[in-house]
Formats: sequence, structure tokens, C-alpha cells
Amino acid sequence: MKNIKKGFTLIELLVAGGLLSGPFSAASAETHTLQTYYPAPTGIYNTVTVTSNTVLGRNGGIVTVGSSANASELNVNGPVKINGGVLVPARLSADPTASSQLVEGAIYYNTTTQKHRIYSAGIWKDMGGGSGVLVDSGLVTESGGSSTKTFFLPAGTWKVTIITGIESGTFDKLTLTIDGTQVYTSPGIAGDPVPGTNWIPLVGSKDNVAGNRNITCSFNAVFTPVWGVVPSLMTMIATAK
Repeated sequence: MKNIKKGFTLIELLVAGGLLSGPFSAASAETHTLQTYYPAPTGIYNTVTVTSNTVLGRNGGIVTVGSSANASELNVNGPVKINGGVLVPARLSADPTASSQLVEGAIYYNTTTQKHRIYSAGIWKDMGGGSGVLVDSGLVTESGGSSTKTFFLPAGTWKVTIITGIESGTFDKLTLTIDGTQVYTSPGIAGDPVPGTNWIPLVGSKDNVAGNRNITCSFNAVFTPVWGVVPSLMTMIATAK
């Protein structure tokens, strides 16, 4: 039985019709590989769409949006908007000290004090409360006219005000000291000789007190006569500078 070919290539039809002549050979398949890069290796693009994971600056470098600035690893010239999430700042156990991090307005979360901190006017300060006010108080016991209370000041520069008082009879002198500086001195007063009936308020302030340490506040009274032991409440109000 004679085989009959049912399909013909375009070349075969042209040859059969006398429209094409000459020796021919079957075309062979060829594979070409083009190796490129993204960018290739660098380039400027108007639009780039990524449908999955994106890694930028894997081995270093910077990422800049809206300008050519390169002061930080990420530079954005314009507002940043986050939808459906939260902005989590750096979490550190102490104030940064690197010069690249001491930038006015920089913020981070202090995991030791559990407070947000901002770099302002050349120092790190606690954020929150609107006015940067720290209030602490404690009971002190006056014995023989002298009493001392220790308060902790967070890092920063503060104006410290101490409010306290003492029950006294007649005394010759009354002083209030903050961190080694005498901030209040009263002249002698002839008080009620009956204990508990003559309350003397004491208020004093000291400016530019360095923080991140304990400060000692004390008052001292020279009595005539001296009365045993009298408890009192001492309150510190520290305002960030």
C-alpha cells in the first residue's frame, strides 16, 4: 500500500508548485540563553511592579525615596503613611551614643524604663505627658531636725522642685537642699511649743540638674527645743528642660 502524506509544509508546497527551487534541508531547533540582571546592572525605571518578596540593599547600601539624599540607610523625602499596621521604633536598653543617631527629633523605645525617648536640644528625654513632668514622693522621718530622701532622675536635664513640710516648735534655722545645693533658708521662727500644731511648709527648686542617677534631697531644722521624731511627706516635681 502506498503511503500518502496528508500534510505539507509551506516550503514543500512552493517547491511542488514550481515557485521555489534549490536544495533544502530540514530546519533544526536552536535554543538561545540571554543572561541579564535587574537592574541590568543599573538603570532608571519609571515604574517597577513587584508581585512577591522584595529585598533591597541585601549586602549594604541605602534606599532613597523622593530625593538623592544618602544620609541614612533609608531616606524618604515626604510624608510616610502606614495603613493597617503600627510603626514600631527601635527598641534599645539605653540611650544611643553614635553620632549618626544623635539627630534632633530622633525617637526610640527604652526597654529598661519602658518609655519612649526623644533626642531634643542635644539630650535624650522621656516622651509623654505633654509637659515632660516627673512626679515622685515618699515618706521621710525627721529625727532631731534632719531628714533625707533619695529620688531617681531619668537621663536628661531637669528642673527639680521639692515640696515638703515639718511640724515644729520654735526653731532657729530651717534649710532645704537639693543635690548638694541649698535652695531654701528660713529665718528663725517662734512657733507653737505644742508638737503637731505648727506646720512649716518648705518649697525649693534647683535648675539644670543632670539625670540618669539618684539625687539626694534633705531638710534640716535647728530647734529650740528639739522634738523627737516627726514623719513628713516629701514630693519631687521634675520638669524636663
